Amino acid sequence: MEDPRTGKFLNTNLQKFLIVICSIAIVFVLILIIRNQTNIAKPVAHKNVESLNPVSSLTLSLLELTDIDIIELTINEKNINLEVAKSFEKHEKGLMFRENLDENNGMIFIFDTQRPLSFWMKNTLVPLDMIFVDNTLTIVKIHANTRIDQIVETYDSDKPSQFVIELSGGNAAKLGLQEGMSLKESIDASLKKTVMSN
Repeated sequence: MEDPRTGKFLNTNLQKFLIVICSIAIVFVLILIIRNQTNIAKPVAHKNVESLNPVSSLTLSLLELTDIDIIELTINEKNINLEVAKSFEKHEKGLMFRENLDENNGMIFIFDTQRPLSFWMKNTLVPLDMIFVDNTLTIVKIHANTRIDQIVETYDSDKPSQFVIELSGGNAAKLGLQEGMSLKESIDASLKKTVMSN
């Protein structure tokens, strides 16, 4: 309420309280914005007919995996152990700070929905092959031998994807992986092994 004699507000405590509340709200919004900008996989707001593909039962089975799971993927008679990265924290860390990556190991990033994805190589000390896979378990993009420890270059899926497999640099070619290739059989066999071992 304003004092008619001085033109000043009488209740300065209420003003201070409102200023504090507004400041807290602004800080909270800034934290949310910063957290979204540092996410490794940046979803792009994009509606595409390809993202409306029906989800297969294999895709649903992959979505049931957790960060503690490791799946053994067999491709052209070679076994690859893939650590599962499903949580935001594991997506964010990925294969950062690892000084080497055996060609029999890698990581599979699992996202709740299919969308265009973009990865970077911040704090990643070894070159990787990034294999982007859609919800039909078809390889839609491969980036081979990514440049290490930098954020200038990003690696995009070009098409909506739901999974990203990271292998040691050059390993995708050694395994005979190609864009357009289906991983259904390999993933199906792998998931059966994972279920049997649990």
